[in-house]
Amino acid sequence: MGNHESFATLRDKLITIVAIVMSLYHIAVLSNFHTYLLGMPPLQLVLQRAISLAFVLVLVFLRTRISKKTHQDRIPWYDWLMIILSIITNAWAVIHSERFVSMGSGWERPWLIDIILCLVLVLLILEGTRRVIGEVMVGVAVFFLVHVGFGSYFPGFMHSRQVSLESIVVQLYASSGGIYGLAMGVAATLIMAFVIFASFLQASGAGEAFIQVALALAGRFRGGPAKVAIIASSLMGTVSGSGLANVATTGVITIPMMKKIGYRPEFAGAVEAVASNGGQIMPPVMGAVAFIISEFLQMPYSQVCIAAALPAILYYVALFTMVDLEAARTGLKGMPPEEIPYFWKTLKNNWLLLTPILCLIVTLIVIELPPETSCMVSILFLIVVTMFSKKTRMGRAKLLEALKGGGTGMIEVGAGCASAGLIIFSVMFTGLSFTFSILLTSLAGGNTFFMLALGAIASFILGMGLSSIPCYITLAMLIGPALIQAGITPIAAHLFFFYWGILSFITPPVAMAAFLAASIAEGNMFKTGWIATRLGVVSYLVPFIFVYHPALLLKGSPGDVILATITAVLGTLALSSGLEGYLVRDESWTERILMIAAGVLLIAPGFITDAIGLACAIVVVIWQMAKLKGQIAPQ
Repeated sequence: MGNHESFATLRDKLITIVAIVMSLYHIAVLSNFHTYLLGMPPLQLVLQRAISLAFVLVLVFLRTRISKKTHQDRIPWYDWLMIILSIITNAWAVIHSERFVSMGSGWERPWLIDIILCLVLVLLILEGTRRVIGEVMVGVAVFFLVHVGFGSYFPGFMHSRQVSLESIVVQLYASSGGIYGLAMGVAATLIMAFVIFASFLQASGAGEAFIQVALALAGRFRGGPAKVAIIASSLMGTVSGSGLANVATTGVITIPMMKKIGYRPEFAGAVEAVASNGGQIMPPVMGAVAFIISEFLQMPYSQVCIAAALPAILYYVALFTMVDLEAARTGLKGMPPEEIPYFWKTLKNNWLLLTPILCLIVTLIVIELPPETSCMVSILFLIVVTMFSKKTRMGRAKLLEALKGGGTGMIEVGAGCASAGLIIFSVMFTGLSFTFSILLTSLAGGNTFFMLALGAIASFILGMGLSSIPCYITLAMLIGPALIQAGITPIAAHLFFFYWGILSFITPPVAMAAFLAASIAEGNMFKTGWIATRLGVVSYLVPFIFVYHPALLLKGSPGDVILATITAVLGTLALSSGLEGYLVRDESWTERILMIAAGVLLIAPGFITDAIGLACAIVVVIWQMAKLKGQIAPQ
């Protein structure tokens, strides 16, 4: 036992040290300390990204097992080997960064050792991804890599030119378009900045502050804990960019609260999963995807936030409504008054921990600093403001916890971005992104709806198991061009495939966020997944509608936007009522069908559809009220 304990202690210590050093390195690079204080030039892209990838892979092999049967309390020899190889392969790129530039420019041929280390690094990335994300993304990456080497043997639209191993290695290992390309660049800068910021928020106690404020606001109303979960999880989810991480952190608090007042375990888990996943589509951060959309489309960040606002609001309106109606239908009350904190007292005790979010928003939107700089400024602001209270002060222990969380928080997204980089390299190198667009366009036959349906299916499959940013980057390269080529406006196309790409987290058979929430709630996993699908219905429907109706993206005349907003909210309320089967009393199947139809028609564009939808909803409301009065009258 003593030997096992020493291994466990060594492993934990190594994880802590590597994660802290990783966070400190990225804080220094993102803050340009090496330039301002030491007079050093900015790091070359390949060099900076190689160091980041080395940190990620080392943490992956330190923290995760090769299989569930492997002992968790020791580091096997093969993991030590992979750790060493992770350092060597990336250190080689760092040491030879200038020669790599020459290779990438075609001025120099790769050495044999370059080829060997490139192949080893690809295998390390694939194995790391398999461990922390799963086989699905690895399978996709392997397929595209095989296509690079053997595309000349593929039939039809998959056919590509024959290329040499040397040319593949040059582009994959020695250029900023391969392993160290866009995806890893985003991971090493933008994502890392937000992960560290989210970790500092969590370590400071801001996550608990969000829950306390949400309790004070919503705890007294029927189904209060579920509404608390929605508020708290959406706030954390928009910063963290990971539905799974959000479920794991806030769910352990909110799910037991929901169960305590009478929510079914499956319903409680589904609420948490849907609320957490929705944080990724909620401006102003959207799990950092908003900034990448801005870069991809070369449009102001503020315009991305404006376009994404109403669909995200409709998502949470539907979730709030169904949670409230479930509480009304089952007779659930709010929390006992003695368990609800007083709002102004709660705000007074926690306002310091809420100001860093405000600082982030101001620096992003008002001052318009770069996202990475905004995060660094907000972290510094958080550390300073917490010093004003002994309760919130971030001492040595909290700072180390935050730095460790910043490193370990990059494990999943870093590995995902590395594999996404392999996919992006493959489709760009072979021209498959162009031919895939042609294929989707030809299959759709000029029919926009069919194109959207194909894009939705492809986005759902390709997005399985991916956190928000690797998911978005992969789909932007494969699905985005086809949708835009079909005449869909770029912002609508990108929001469309992103919505469908992250739906796998709440949709069976994958439903990773729902299944994690079900394990916390001790409920049936598939029941939780299907309830989550119902609660998140807006994210399945609205993307199709905003493609046809740009007013839902707040584009158009003020009158069109106002009308679209009002009818969309009314439609969401009607749709939620129909899916929940309750308004002021249980609905019959006829009433449910009418309300679902009313919801879809009101959300969809057009005066005729709005009028028909409103008429359907009014009929159900009048009928429900008449039946309710009929029950009350005889008493």
